[in-house]
Amino acid sequence: MKVRVNVLDLPGPPKDLKVTDITRGTCRLTWKAPDSDGGERIKSYFIEKKTVEGKAWTKCNPACAAQSFIVPDLIEGQDYLFRIRAENRFGFGPLVETIEGSKARDPIRK
Repeated sequence: MKVRVNVLDLPGPPKDLKVTDITRGTCRLTWKAPDSDGGERIKSYFIEKKTVEGKAWTKCNPACAAQSFIVPDLIEGQDYLFRIRAENRFGFGPLVETIEGSKARDPIRK
């Protein structure tokens, strides 16, 4: 007799978080799904931002089902850090954070 065990848990951390398409007011975040969904499908991803000098994280979205998100409301000249976490029906997995700041800037000007 074979016994099958299905472990249900929180999702793992998203992978390969990248910041691209930076403008003076927005940027695009992309990532890959966690290695483990915790045995349940990922419902959404939650994204937060803060300035490099700041202490408080600000929520960027109510929920995002895709693995890409355009972050609005950046202030030109500010350096930002971003973090993201996945959610399944059991709750939120661990956060993944960008290591370096990304400066909101006009992509045409040097």
